Amino acid sequence: MFLIRVFNGFLLREGQNENQIEMSFAAMALMSIGYMILAGIMGIKWGLLFRMTGNLWVGLGDHLFNNSVATNMLHVVSSTGADELQIVRIMAAQVISSAFVLAIYICRNRKSR
Repeated sequence: MFLIRVFNGFLLREGQNENQIEMSFAAMALMSIGYMILAGIMGIKWGLLFRMTGNLWVGLGDHLFNNSVATNMLHVVSSTGADELQIVRIMAAQVISSAFVLAIYICRNRKSR
C-alpha cells in the first residue's frame, strides 16, 4: 500500500485527488524508458530462443504465454480502480523469463563445446 501511495504521489499534480490521476511529463518519460528497456529485454530473449531452436514459433509461444499470464491474468485493482503497477509486474515476469532462457542457452552452449 505504501508503494502505491508513493507512486500516486508521483503522478498527482497539485489540486488533484487520487480519482483524477493525470500523468506528468516526468512520469510519462520514466514509463517510456521502462517500455524501451522492456522491448530490448524481450528482443534479446526472442533472439536467444531463435538461436536455440532455429524457428520463430518458440518466441511466439513465449510471447503468448507472457501476455496471457503476466499481462492479462494478473490485473490488480487498487483504490483508484486502475492497475498502476502493471509495468512493474510485466518487467519482473520478463526478467525472470529472460534469466531462465539465458541459463538454458548458456548450458546448451557449454555442452556443445
